[in-house]
Amino acid sequence: MPYKTAELELKFSAPADFAAGALTSQAGIEEIAELPAINLSAVYYDTDDLRLARAGVTLRYRTGDDNGDAWTLKLPTPDTRELRDEVVINEASGSSLPDEARRLTTAFARGAELHRVARLRTRRRRWSLRESGGRELAELVDDRVSVLDGRRVTQRFHELEVEARSSDLDELRRIEGALSRMGFAPSSQSPKVFRALGPRAADRSDIPEPTTGSPRSPVADAASAAMSSAIRRLILHDPHARLHDAEGVHQMRVSARRLRGYLRTFAPLIQAEWANGINEELRRLARALGTARDLDVMIKRLREVALNGIAPITPMLHLIEGRRAAARRALDAVLESDQYVVLLGRLIERPATALSVEAAEPCRLALPRLVSETWRPLVEAVEELNEKPSDDGYHKVRIHAKRARYIAEVAAPWLGRPVGRDADRFARYAEEVQNILGERQDSVVMRQALLEEAAKRPQDGLFNLAAGRLIERQDQSIAACDKQFREVWRAMNRKKIRAWLNR
Repeated sequence: MPYKTAELELKFSAPADFAAGALTSQAGIEEIAELPAINLSAVYYDTDDLRLARAGVTLRYRTGDDNGDAWTLKLPTPDTRELRDEVVINEASGSSLPDEARRLTTAFARGAELHRVARLRTRRRRWSLRESGGRELAELVDDRVSVLDGRRVTQRFHELEVEARSSDLDELRRIEGALSRMGFAPSSQSPKVFRALGPRAADRSDIPEPTTGSPRSPVADAASAAMSSAIRRLILHDPHARLHDAEGVHQMRVSARRLRGYLRTFAPLIQAEWANGINEELRRLARALGTARDLDVMIKRLREVALNGIAPITPMLHLIEGRRAAARRALDAVLESDQYVVLLGRLIERPATALSVEAAEPCRLALPRLVSETWRPLVEAVEELNEKPSDDGYHKVRIHAKRARYIAEVAAPWLGRPVGRDADRFARYAEEVQNILGERQDSVVMRQALLEEAAKRPQDGLFNLAAGRLIERQDQSIAACDKQFREVWRAMNRKKIRAWLNR
């Protein structure tokens, strides 16, 4: 089974007379211990048109490392350029590409064949940078890299890297500052293989990137940027969902839901021939992700109570874990399906080309109106809830709050000041409503599952006692969420919060 870690590093151009010992006084590092030098050999895989590299992804088989020979997939994170996720695939042989590597790169390759594109040989000197007490802060490496074509060296370069031993960006910045004061120049943060592959590796990725604009921009630009952002995040979280990482599943589900929301909100502006069938496939994907995600949440709650003195609930924990295993298999089937690869291909078609000529209205006029159209159903759902409170009613309010939040978040950066600030404040209130009612819905689902399981075990006194205690906790949580919701809704439903909708 592959395992994932986070890689936090910075790259520098290394001078020929580089001396690691000079770092001590500059960075406040108490000890620099030189480690044995190693010789690394790495073969990189990509598609003919370098789809992985252009998306910031690398896949390699490397020999010579302290931890043994390994296949490694490195993935960009959506928000931090210094941080990449590193997936190690436990496959000793480098003679053929592992199936797991193909599976984890599906969203980037999208059916294109992976093959060898580069081979690098690296002579690496290493130093362990430690603070007082011996804790390792980072590893400093001085790499002399040769790019090979058969036995012929086609390129050589020299690179210095600092790789943090934790996800503490401040520690890494402290060492970066010391290097800068010593005259080291930050270099491209791109992986080594990108230099070997040449300019093509820096070409624009097929995966769409969001753009920004102004209140005068056509609403088509805002719609395209919103869809591009959701598509990008969906693809970047695909490998993590395949690894059954709970946060990866959650983020991919959010991306699918956002996309469906944008398709609904911008429906009048979207060309029908492009959108046809996409919403249904996104619904299928979101359903599979949602089932797995809901069970992740329930298992987390059950584990916490089992570890905190309510051990008799353990049989239910095992039952839900079994359901989650089935849900993960169902999710894997969706992600491995031909329909999903086709969906990715259609989403990759630039969203801007999916928008009709009617989308030329400026953002300053169109976006407040579109948010207003999500506000009215939300108000009606709350009024209906006040007349007839029910769990389904609260869930309906949450759905409408989520829709209002998503489009308000889209609108905010396109409306300028001060309207953009008003839209952002509105979105934050909608998010708070969504989160409170999401917590409430999790408690409702947990309560129902406990009631159903207790009914199946009428003779199990210990289990029923434990279930009763947990049901009481869910009821208390639901009551607390109801109170919070009423307070937040009163704050949100003020004229000054929604005045910008009437522009």
